[in-house]
Amino acid sequence: MTSQIPWILSMMSLCSLSAAIIEIPPEGKCTVPRPPTITMQPSDVTYAIPRVPIVLRCAASAQPDVKSIGGYSWEKNGSRLDIVKSTSGDVADGSIVMSQSDGSITFNENLSERELKQYEGRYQCFASNDLGTAMTSAITLKAAASPYQRPENKEINVRTGASITVPCNYSSSNDRVITWTFQPATVTYNERIAESADGSLVFANVLGSDNGLIFYSHYRFKTQTGKIYKNLIVYVYVIPNMNTVTNIINLIFPAVPLPDRPPTITSPVLTTEPRIVLRDDTLRMKCIATGKPVPSVRWEKLNGNSVVSWPNGRFRTEDFGRTAVISNASYGDSADYRCTATNALGEATRISKVLVHARPFFSVPENAPHDVIKTPGSNVTIRCQAEGIPAPEVEWRVNGVPIAETSPMDNRVIHPTKIRISNLKVSDSAVYQCIASNMHNSIIKQAYVNVLISMPLPVSSEDVEYVQVLGKTVEMKCNVFGSPSPAISWQKDGNKITENERFLIRKSKYLRISEVTFDDAGAYTCVATNEYGNATLSTSLTVFRRTKIQPAAQYRYFVRRGESVTMSCVAFHPKVCWPIRPYKYDIPHLINPEETNVKSARLTLMTVWYKDHGSYKVMVNTSLDHAAVHLTLVVQEYKIEFEKDNYRPGKWFPLVDSIPGDRTSFDVTLAAGLRYKFRLWALNGIGWSEAPSAETGSAPTANPSGVSGKGNTPTNMIITWDPVSPVGRNGPEFGYQITYCTAPDCTDKEVLYVDGEVESYEVVNLPTYTQYIINIMSYNNIGNASVPQDVLGYSGEDAPGPPSTMRLRTTTDTGAHIAWGRPQEENGDVIGYVIKFVCLNDSTEIGPISVEGTSYVTSQLRPNHMYDVTVAAQTLKGVGETANIVMSTMAGEGCTWPPLPTHFRCFSDNELSMFDPDRLQLASPAASAGVVGEVWFIVLMCIIVLLLIIIVIVCLLRRRKGGKYSVAEKEGQLVDQESQQIKSDEYNDETDDAKKPLKSPPPVNGKSTPPDISSAVPLRTRGDSVAGDSIDAFGDDDAREFNEDGSFIGQYGAHESGESSAAATPADDNPVI
Repeated sequence: MTSQIPWILSMMSLCSLSAAIIEIPPEGKCTVPRPPTITMQPSDVTYAIPRVPIVLRCAASAQPDVKSIGGYSWEKNGSRLDIVKSTSGDVADGSIVMSQSDGSITFNENLSERELKQYEGRYQCFASNDLGTAMTSAITLKAAASPYQRPENKEINVRTGASITVPCNYSSSNDRVITWTFQPATVTYNERIAESADGSLVFANVLGSDNGLIFYSHYRFKTQTGKIYKNLIVYVYVIPNMNTVTNIINLIFPAVPLPDRPPTITSPVLTTEPRIVLRDDTLRMKCIATGKPVPSVRWEKLNGNSVVSWPNGRFRTEDFGRTAVISNASYGDSADYRCTATNALGEATRISKVLVHARPFFSVPENAPHDVIKTPGSNVTIRCQAEGIPAPEVEWRVNGVPIAETSPMDNRVIHPTKIRISNLKVSDSAVYQCIASNMHNSIIKQAYVNVLISMPLPVSSEDVEYVQVLGKTVEMKCNVFGSPSPAISWQKDGNKITENERFLIRKSKYLRISEVTFDDAGAYTCVATNEYGNATLSTSLTVFRRTKIQPAAQYRYFVRRGESVTMSCVAFHPKVCWPIRPYKYDIPHLINPEETNVKSARLTLMTVWYKDHGSYKVMVNTSLDHAAVHLTLVVQEYKIEFEKDNYRPGKWFPLVDSIPGDRTSFDVTLAAGLRYKFRLWALNGIGWSEAPSAETGSAPTANPSGVSGKGNTPTNMIITWDPVSPVGRNGPEFGYQITYCTAPDCTDKEVLYVDGEVESYEVVNLPTYTQYIINIMSYNNIGNASVPQDVLGYSGEDAPGPPSTMRLRTTTDTGAHIAWGRPQEENGDVIGYVIKFVCLNDSTEIGPISVEGTSYVTSQLRPNHMYDVTVAAQTLKGVGETANIVMSTMAGEGCTWPPLPTHFRCFSDNELSMFDPDRLQLASPAASAGVVGEVWFIVLMCIIVLLLIIIVIVCLLRRRKGGKYSVAEKEGQLVDQESQQIKSDEYNDETDDAKKPLKSPPPVNGKSTPPDISSAVPLRTRGDSVAGDSIDAFGDDDAREFNEDGSFIGQYGAHESGESSAAATPADDNPVI
């Protein structure tokens, strides 16, 4: 017999050995040598609280054990830590003691806060044996501040309506938690009172009822679960708002309270630096705003300038909508987030840029180091491919020492993310640490490379016996370890097992037998062999029959209500379970007969009622299989009634009130010579059956109810209905006939048929928001139900088109009245409009503002500014396309409208047209911002118009004096009459206009508004004479038309009145006079 080969050969070169990875045996099962593996370490941050024991735990598993060879050691801030080994478990003053069982260390619990400060730092534990050294991650020990600090008192004097921010002495951090409480306790956080992200308390505005309010700031460490300590006590005194002339005037004339003001966002602070949140952490964004009235806050996620949807299932709001919370942050959450605070006076916005970074991590296990056992001469690659944002840097260590400080190895090649060692030797056994770090954290992964030689060894000394039932699959394991991996063979009764359809040797270690038979039972032997020896393991297989269960008497039990019943089964296992339907009993009935192979199990129900009707499942459970059988309990009874046709037709009399449910016949004694009718009723848990009927069926008697048609996309309509109950179907092959067509003419009727179990149908490829007539009728194989009533439905909505028209009705220096028409393409139910004013002078915006009607009056504009006004309709699907106009407000505040004289339009040198100024339509005074608004330009235009009028009059007089022909004389007379009429009208109009200024609408918010001159008298078409005849009657065929239109004349006339007025421009396509 050859001598036994040692487990580990210290000096041997085996180049021919396999390089395959050897399976690592479970810890504690055998004594295979291996380097240490860390099994317990402290949390990343540990808080040291005065007079509280401080323990940093560290433990490792290894063979040989760390305590016997090597040992534990600690470093603080990279330097070795002096530790006293414990003998009695007591901790001396000012010392650090290590546990007797592992590497855990304990600090003296009597350390004061000042003494704790010297122990703050980064700690790391090392565990070593003769094969290598493992290390824990670096942990941080912090000394918690003393919780016994005297609270600070603070008084705040504030005026009603003002906003206040009360900072806390300690900011919220990873170490402390800040909370606020109020006295009286009825005051709490609400829409007006909030806590900002830095722990400060913010009042949007102060009310008079806040006078005398007391509130406290508290802090505690996150590791504390007990008392929280007061840090700041604040007393609020509200000063009534008064004028500040003198105290006497203050008492006599109280001032108007602080005016309302638009929102101001105090948090988040305005910064160009993005906010960093770590992957898988929770992102919390607070938006705190002050103002009067209290602003409402909303959050939006942006993609450029577009609003995008929030992550589904991970987004929620807290703190009255002020806090947006995104759980399990992912890279897709990197975006701009807009906070908008709104009240009646305006809104304020603040954009926060969020970037999602990541701590170092390993996305797949293959990219991190893992323990391996290798044989000499083989190769190994240790990988460290960590991910993170920013990309982590990798530091390699061997046995806790930076790899750059170790002795170089000819067979080792170091890459940034991997180490490759070729032609391994036993002395290459070591623990390799990979430390991946970025600005957010560091992660340490370590694995040992164990280079050894071992003959096959049993992993466990215990014999394993396998048991299985007939027809199942069993898998037996040859539980041995060897280096290199041994070859495995299996024997049964001394004969080697060859693989076939039922026998399979899997992973060179497992024997799998499919569909076992009784012949497979017996003793099995596993033989493991490598070049250094062999090992033999024995095991056995026992095969049982499959568990059976069957009824002892019958499958169905009929019982009359109120009686008892016993159901029984024959089973082949001691535990029989009776799970009864959950709505009957809370738990199953368990029946445990004696320990024999065959037993009868019984279940007895006393006073059976209809609810006991149903199927009962009887199960037999074993550790290998289970069996079940179903028994049916029928709780039923019958009654019989009869009718005597020749005695009392139509009257039914009871014959038998109750017959047991298991009876199928009944004997009746009748009188001779009479004709009888009988009918049978059956009863179960629901109630009595319907009386027997000879009818074979009929058409449905009901149509579906609740018919509706609605679209959830712009091109579909989903028709839904409530199905007809079985009672109303009256026959087989039941279904629904669906008819729909476009309302109101219904020329495109569509008919389709669906099964009776269907409750909805989707119609696609329809025009947007179109009305349809829907009709659903029931049918079966006999016929159709009655014709149902038609129902109106609509296809889906979409965003609407732009408003059909848009015009400016009136303007003032700070206001405007805008009107528009409904969109031609409504594409749905228009629920309102959105209007927006953009100042073209400085790009400031007002809005968007939601409006219900088709007009809007604003008084928030600035004088002498131009605005681009946009209006869009809105449906449930969103806001549609916009229509716009450009307008201008009038110059100066409080300007008035001067009287308007009569205006003229000159078509030629001998034709005038006169208009009623009360029907003129004024346009937006956009021109006032240019040259037209200058005084010198207005005076010049007035002079030019006056000269033109004089020229026209002179022309008419000269034509009157011509007199070459009689016709000319008549024309001159006509012109003279018309000229005189014009002069008369002009004088009368000027007199009237001078006496009557233009009427304007009542002032809005103290501002005068121009008159609503919505339309003008239709202009006289060219060629019409003053008397209604053709202009040819004047005898001048080449009369030319003036280039100026009446709008300029209107402006000149306004300035001649001597009062300031802004020049007007058209608000629509009609010229303004």
